[in-house]
Amino acid sequence: QLTSKSTSVTIDKVCGGIILHNATLNAATSVSFTVNNSTVEANDVIILSIQASISGATVYQAWVGEVTAGTFEIAIRNLSGSNLSDAVVINFAVIKAAAS
Repeated sequence: QLTSKSTSVTIDKVCGGIILHNATLNAATSVSFTVNNSTVEANDVIILSIQASISGATVYQAWVGEVTAGTFEIAIRNLSGSNLSDAVVINFAVIKAAAS
């Protein structure tokens, strides 16, 4: 991300890592951003994991919001009691699913 933790990113691969901006994420606060990805279809499943950070991976929670053709949303939350400024790395994988 270039300017903030809410800046959209583009990564046209079925798996990879997204390095978030190191802007401060206040305690008990969430932020979301769009991932533009041409490999994603609306019925695909997106899996996320957080790499360990300076503050520790357990102080963040990440989840997927809406999935559409070409995009998905990621939200991240600071679970700690402190404001944190980590360049968190979120790994993702797209599981291709067939509509039935």
